[in-house]
Amino acid sequence: MGAALNGTVSPTWLVNASLSWGHNYLNETPGAPNVYQVTDDTGAGDGTSALGTLGTPLTGIYNRQGLGYYENTQGDNWGLSFDTQKVVNKLGQHTIGIGYHYERSRYYGNRQASGGGYPVPDAIADITGCASCPGGTLPHGLTDYADSFQLDPAANWGLTGAVGVYDNVPGNGSTEVVLLQNRGFFSLPAFDSHGIYHAAYAGDSWAIGRHITINAGYRWEQQELQGLKYTDPIFHLTKQVHYTFTDNWSPRFGLAIDPFGDRKTKIYGNFALTSYALPLDAAIRSLGNEEDAFFMFLQPPYTNPNPGTACSTTNQCQLAVNSDGTITPAIDGSHALTGFLALATQPGEGIAAGTKMMYLQEYVGGVEHEFHHGIVASIRYQQRRLQRIIEDMSGVSPEANLIGITQQFQIGNPSPGLDIFNNTNEVIYPAGTGGNPGNCPPSGLLGTNTNPFTGAQADVCVLNPATAGSLGSDGQPDGAAKPVRTYKSVEIEISKTFSKGWQLRTNYRWSTLAGNYEGAFRNDNGQSDPGISSLFDFTPGKLGLLGDQFAIGFLNTDRRHILNNFISYSFSSGFLKNLTLGTGIRIETGVPLNDLRAHPVYQNAGEVPFGGRGALGRTPTTGEGDLHAEYAFKVGEKQAFHFGADLFNIANQTTQLRVDQFQDASLNNPNFDFKRPVGTGTIGVPPAYQRPFNARLLVKWIF
Repeated sequence: MGAALNGTVSPTWLVNASLSWGHNYLNETPGAPNVYQVTDDTGAGDGTSALGTLGTPLTGIYNRQGLGYYENTQGDNWGLSFDTQKVVNKLGQHTIGIGYHYERSRYYGNRQASGGGYPVPDAIADITGCASCPGGTLPHGLTDYADSFQLDPAANWGLTGAVGVYDNVPGNGSTEVVLLQNRGFFSLPAFDSHGIYHAAYAGDSWAIGRHITINAGYRWEQQELQGLKYTDPIFHLTKQVHYTFTDNWSPRFGLAIDPFGDRKTKIYGNFALTSYALPLDAAIRSLGNEEDAFFMFLQPPYTNPNPGTACSTTNQCQLAVNSDGTITPAIDGSHALTGFLALATQPGEGIAAGTKMMYLQEYVGGVEHEFHHGIVASIRYQQRRLQRIIEDMSGVSPEANLIGITQQFQIGNPSPGLDIFNNTNEVIYPAGTGGNPGNCPPSGLLGTNTNPFTGAQADVCVLNPATAGSLGSDGQPDGAAKPVRTYKSVEIEISKTFSKGWQLRTNYRWSTLAGNYEGAFRNDNGQSDPGISSLFDFTPGKLGLLGDQFAIGFLNTDRRHILNNFISYSFSSGFLKNLTLGTGIRIETGVPLNDLRAHPVYQNAGEVPFGGRGALGRTPTTGEGDLHAEYAFKVGEKQAFHFGADLFNIANQTTQLRVDQFQDASLNNPNFDFKRPVGTGTIGVPPAYQRPFNARLLVKWIF
């Protein structure tokens, strides 16, 4: 809701003011909030064959039970704006404008996981892989909220014989299974964040005679973020994120030339910097100081045919299934096979000092001319370059995290020269040699890593486990990649406003979109976490566990050619008088398809591009032709009935639009729908194919 005031102080002076308030909420509480989410991956075999090699039926991978992570949130936004324009005639005509905008926002709620939080057993806390935690263990008494568990063949993780629990689904009883909690958080579920945003601008449009117009302006922006006060359970620090993005200045300049002074021709060029305010979505994990735990292996709940004897390959315990078909994870020391093997924490402030707002740089230039009969032709060139981004980062490589080095996050402006972490000093040895004298010293941290993409193994030795990845400058760049996003286009357009019964608009655009960073929303896998995506959570490392994530290539929304043509004609006499006919044609080339692998640490599907961007080629070129017909039947002088029809996709094209680009359903589990059509076309879900021929009828009464 809101209110606005628009007025004139004089014939050359305008004043505008507005006040607004908006409220939103989201409640995701599931119908069964006490049921843990468990995905069943046992039908995937051991990942070495499309049909599996463990004698299991091909049941695929599916969500067996529970919702998993969910949020109940609310948001409020208050806004106040004021602007004024004054025309001054001096050395030409100046239209001077100034304005100010104030916005105060709040985003609050709680994050949960179905099944609820459980106290982390001391036995699990004591065998964690947290090398940088006090004593190498987690503090006792923590509560963990498990995002999800997954039931996997034990062979997928090299645990054959160590679990001794077998799936008792009919026809699937020969599969030894393990239960993996792949992610959870043990920080406070509640979060509450506030934002204060200011923007002020001034500009002048200066018309010098009939030939030249100069537009110049300057915009200043400032954003303050505040998070929930919180006591960190590992580092015992009481902290509150409170940061202001200052000194964000955006100049704008434009020049337009009318060479003949007849308002028929325009040659123009514009330059601008545009800043981007960080949404409060960052409160969920960064401003709220979320502490994450990954990778804990458990024996699934079981029934033992020989009580008193440990489950093993010879004493095959069976998976305990409830009467409703669900399973209830047994989270205790007796079922734990490991502690949490990887952690992500955030000591100190959540935003690095000196961090500034994200911004892009834009250049536009073109020529436009109006011919006879109102036909306007133009050609325009545009270039947009992303110059600075905001992302959460750590100073740890994936391989170092997997052997026990904890991630410590800060939000900042990633760049190759950034130094806000103590570097992870890691050395790579051939697998099996890292423990030899003279290689990894006793003070180091040694572990073996397997590249999930190539299968190659290597020993990783971190020489400085006590300081690796911790906050603070060590005089060396942290190793962050340079974020790149560059858009270039040339557009040709011919248009005619409605006159003499017809109108036309035709445009053709050639463009490229290249880089390694899409922006606030990641289209390739649908991650909508502006400023806190997973892209810069790790440094590239030495083992290539992030594939081609930072390689420059054509981004997945790159379309090389787009053609649009719209024309309509209204008959004003004869038998067809009052009939309007219109056509619409759209042709566009396909977008790149990526081979997206599961993240080596988070295990999420669709995270890591492999083989370069566009490794799977492109989607096909698509086209569609539409028709519109409308007839007006007048009733008296002031009323008319309109009858019409819209015919969409009259050629009944059914080209495939989308392909499943996720090679893995989760780490070590293949996705059997890889390269197949994906998308249902239901609300919020794009379709896999073009919608076939369809029609819409209309009746209007105009009075």
